Amino acid sequence: LDLGTGMRRGELLGLKWEDVDLKEGVIRVRRELVRVKDPDTGKGVLIFQEPKSEKGRRSIPLPEWALMALKAHRKRQLEERLALGEAYQDNGLVFATELGTPIEPRNFNRKFYELREKAGLPDNINLHALRHTYATRLLEMNEHPKVVQELLGHSQISVTLDTYSHVLPELK
Repeated sequence: LDLGTGMRRGELLGLKWEDVDLKEGVIRVRRELVRVKDPDTGKGVLIFQEPKSEKGRRSIPLPEWALMALKAHRKRQLEERLALGEAYQDNGLVFATELGTPIEPRNFNRKFYELREKAGLPDNINLHALRHTYATRLLEMNEHPKVVQELLGHSQISVTLDTYSHVLPELK
């Protein structure tokens, strides 16, 4: 899903099924899962919060392959939920633990690295690289940089252009 939407890790982990329109093939980014320091205990806690900027709240169309994968994931998740019964804590999350609770971001990274190794991909590919690949592919397909900016949720076009403009051959 990251490769097909360019979403940030926290946005993926904060994504709820109510934000996914499987009929229209659109995701609405409305929240992110982040770790913050609890002022009372000083310990880190996971919370859901709105994206940092207005541009972060956005709609992203899904490529057909990502839509099909999401539908299959939804079916598997519902089957797992039924099998667990009352032990399942339904938080409505697209990506959740086996018990339905939010996924610890570091565990999400660990799983990604495990899958990366299984796929035989180089060690220098991290989760954020999928976001870069998404943007790069859009620009290579001559998508307008302003559209790429909006899909990535950048508040300023300069962030998009400074980060990804090196892929545009016509700028060389």
